[in-house]
Amino acid sequence: MKKLLAYLLTAATVCASLLMGAQPASASGVMQFYDGTSNVSTLLYTADPGRHALNFCYRLPNGAESRTSYIDNGSSSKWYVYTDSGCAGVPGTIWAHSYGQMTTPWNNSISTYMRIS
Repeated sequence: MKKLLAYLLTAATVCASLLMGAQPASASGVMQFYDGTSNVSTLLYTADPGRHALNFCYRLPNGAESRTSYIDNGSSSKWYVYTDSGCAGVPGTIWAHSYGQMTTPWNNSISTYMRIS
C-alpha cells in the first residue's frame, strides 16, 4: 500500500507492485517482461541479474520493444525502465520482488532498462 501511495504522489515511479498479494511472483531470481496483463501472458524477455552489469543500459530485443505491459521481478535487484533507446529521461522504477501491470507512460513503450542494485 505504501508503494501505491508513493506512485500516486510521484509520477516518475512505475508501481510494479499494484497487484501485490493477488498472486505470488513466479519469476524466481529474474525479471520478466510480458505482453499482457499477467504473468500467464506472452513472455517477451527475461533479464537475469547475474548476466546484467550494474548501471549499464540494455536494449530490449526486437519484438519485445514497446510491447511490455506487465513485469514480474522475482529478483533481489532493483531496475529502471525507460521509454527511449538510450536509458535517458525519467526512469520508471521496478522494485525487487514486485510484479504488476505497467502504467503510463511505460505501458507498451519500454525500450531500454538498467539494473541499479
